[in-house]
Amino acid sequence: MKKSLKTQILTLVLLPIIILGGITIITSNVSLKKGMYDEIKAELRASAVAGLHTYEYANTADYVKNQDGTVSKGEALTLSNDYSVVDNLKDNAKVDATFFYQEERILTTIKDSSGNRLIGTKASNEVVNHVLDQGKDYFVTDIKINGTKYFGYYIPVKQPSSGDVIGMFFTGISQSKVNNLMNHIRMQMIFITLGVIVVFFVISYILAHIISRSIKRSVATLEAVAEGNLEVEINELDLKGAGEAGDCARATLKLRDSLRKMIGDITETSKILTDSAYILDETIEQTSATTEDVERAIEEISNGAMTQASETQEAKDKIIVMGNMIADTVAEVDKLNTNSEYMKNTGNEALKTLLELQESNEKTITAMTTIENQTNTTNESAQEIRQAAEIIASIARETNLLSLNASIEAARAGEQGRGFAVVAAQIQKLAEQSNDSVKQINSVVNNLLQDSNQTVQTMNEVKDIVLEQSNHVIRTKEMFENVSEGITVSIEGVNQIAEKSNVLDESRSTIIDIVQGLSAIAEENAASAEETSAATEELNATVTEISGSAEELKKISDRLMEDIKKFKM
Repeated sequence: MKKSLKTQILTLVLLPIIILGGITIITSNVSLKKGMYDEIKAELRASAVAGLHTYEYANTADYVKNQDGTVSKGEALTLSNDYSVVDNLKDNAKVDATFFYQEERILTTIKDSSGNRLIGTKASNEVVNHVLDQGKDYFVTDIKINGTKYFGYYIPVKQPSSGDVIGMFFTGISQSKVNNLMNHIRMQMIFITLGVIVVFFVISYILAHIISRSIKRSVATLEAVAEGNLEVEINELDLKGAGEAGDCARATLKLRDSLRKMIGDITETSKILTDSAYILDETIEQTSATTEDVERAIEEISNGAMTQASETQEAKDKIIVMGNMIADTVAEVDKLNTNSEYMKNTGNEALKTLLELQESNEKTITAMTTIENQTNTTNESAQEIRQAAEIIASIARETNLLSLNASIEAARAGEQGRGFAVVAAQIQKLAEQSNDSVKQINSVVNNLLQDSNQTVQTMNEVKDIVLEQSNHVIRTKEMFENVSEGITVSIEGVNQIAEKSNVLDESRSTIIDIVQGLSAIAEENAASAEETSAATEELNATVTEISGSAEELKKISDRLMEDIKKFKM
C-alpha cells in the first residue's frame, strides 16, 4: 500500500526522534546508574568519615575493649551502648551506620525484624579481608545484611597512637531505596522524552500537512503539464512560500513557462521542417528528371564516341595504306630520277647507237605510265582521306553539340551537376581538338591533290615528249638538239616529281600522327563517357536515397505536429 507524503514525512521525522529517544533513555539509564553509584559512594564515604571523626576528635586516646566487653576510647568516652553518633547519621544523612571493633558490631542503626539492633554480629570475610587485613576503604553495592541488600562503605578505624587497624566504620543505604529513587528518575526521563516526542509529532504533523499540501498542488500542476495542459495556474501562496516546497512550486512555474516556449519553438520549427520537406521532395523530383535527361545525353555521347573511335581507326588503316602507296611513289620517283639521268647519258650516246635510244624511250614510256597510274591511285586515296576527315568533322560537331547540351543540363542541376559539367567541358574541348585536326587533314589532302594533279600534268607532258621522241628516233641526228633539250626538260620534271613526292611523304607521316591522335582522343572520349554514365547512375541512386530520407522527414514532421497538438497553449 502506497504511503501518503504526509505519512512519509512524519515517519522520516519521528522515527529518528523515537530511536534517538530510546538511545537517550538507555544511555541515560546507564549514566544514571553510574552517577548514582558514584554519588552514593561519595555520600557514604563522607558520612562514614564524618561519623568516625566524631569519635576521633573527642579525644586522642586509643580504643580499648574493657573486661566487661564494652569498648571505650580512653576513660572519658565509652562507645558501647552510645548510639548517639550513628543515630544522628541516620537521622540527618539518611544512612545506616555501624561501628565495628575488630569484625564485631558494637554500635549500629540496623535492626532485625523485632526491632532489636544487630549488636554482636560479625562482618563477612570479604569485608574483613579488605578493611581489617589490608587497611583499605571498601565500597560494595550488593552486601546482604540481615536479609537486606545494601550499598555499603567501610573505612578502617585506627589507633591514634600506633595507626594499627582495630576496627571498621560502616555507612550504608538499602538497595530498595536507591532503586526506587532511580526508577523515579527513570520515569521522569521517560515522560520528558515522550513529551518531547509528542511536541515534535505535533509540530511535524503541522509542517508535514503544510508541505504535503503544497507539494500535492505542485504534483497536480505537474500532472496537468504532463497531460499537455500548459494553461494550468500555480497557487500564489506556494510561489511565495519558503523552503523546498516553495522552490518546487517556483520550479514548476519555470518548467511550465519553459515548456510553453519550447513547444512554441518546436511548433514553428516543425512547420519549417514540413515546408522544407515538401520543397526538398519537389527538388528531388526535378533533380531526378534532370538526371535522366543527362543520362540519355551521356548515352548518346558514348555512342557517338564509340562511332568516332571506330571510324577513326578505319581512317587510320586507310591512311596507312595511302602511306605505303606514297612510299612506293617515292621509290618510283627515285627510279625515275635514275632513269632520267640514264636518259641524259643515253642522249649523249645517241649518236653512237640508235637502238639504245629506242630502248631507253620504251623504258621511259613504261615508267611514265606507271607514274601516271600511281599518281591517279594517290588522288583516289586522297579523296578517301577527305571523306574520312569529313566524317570525323561531322562526329566532332555532334560531340561538341552533345557536350554543350550536357553543360546546359549540368548547369540546371546546380551543385550536383558541377562534376558532370567538368566532364562535359572536357568532351567539348576534345571535340574542338578533333575538328582542328580534321581541318589540318583537309589542308594536307588539298595540297596532296594539288601536287598530284600537277604531277599528272607534268607526266602527260613528259609522255608527249617521249612519244614525240619515239616518233622521231629515225631523225635522231637531225633532232639531237631538240631531243637533248627534251631530255633536260624531262630531268627537270623528274626533279619536281621527286620534290613533290618527298613533300607528300612528309604529309603522309603528319596525317598518320594526326589520325593516331584522333584515335586516342576517340578512345578517351569513349572511356570518359562510360565513367560519366557510371557517375550518373550513382547520382540516380543518391537521389533515390535522398528521396526516401525526404519522405521519412515528412513522416517525422507529421508525427511531431500530432504530438504538439496534445498541448494546450
